[in-house]
Amino acid sequence: MARPREFDPLKVLDQAMRVFWEKGYEGASLSLLTDAMGLGKASLYSAFESKENLFIQSLGRYHTRIIGPWLEPLFEPDTNQGLDTIEHVLDALIDRLTSQDTPAGCLVAIASVECVQGKRPLLRKVGDILADFETGFYQGLRKAQIDGVLDVRKDPRQIARALTSTAQGMAVMSRAGSEMRALDDISRWTMDSLRN
Repeated sequence: MARPREFDPLKVLDQAMRVFWEKGYEGASLSLLTDAMGLGKASLYSAFESKENLFIQSLGRYHTRIIGPWLEPLFEPDTNQGLDTIEHVLDALIDRLTSQDTPAGCLVAIASVECVQGKRPLLRKVGDILADFETGFYQGLRKAQIDGVLDVRKDPRQIARALTSTAQGMAVMSRAGSEMRALDDISRWTMDSLRN
């Protein structure tokens, strides 16, 4: 008879997520992960099967806890005010990227940079999360077109992809030490270009 798990899977996943966020995939050694999670290697492998699978599940947790609430206003018809909501989402991103309470950068950006081509499940997970970014921005842009504040001749899908790239670029810049002012400049220019 197998022993029941003696740990909270979400709590240990949160701990792993933070290690990956701070150190990246390659920098997160098994000893760092097991120490942070309070698990032995055998328990880690029993619960998560592999470091790669733990990373994929950590990305899923990051998506649920960090990205989902950040993008939510773009998906809610009652809160989606088009360009104003996109601006609010970018401002919230900058606040999060420059917060002293969380590691620098974005776990999705870290995963995107560190993804090895042979790691197909990891690439799929990153792609799914980036698609969520794109879809959220697309929803905001379509609302802006319906409200008449974004030219209907502009392709909202292309702009959504550019905004996704902008958000990820700002995450990489913040990880590299860029200050809030530089990220604000990027956000202001982006929003000005959409409004003109």
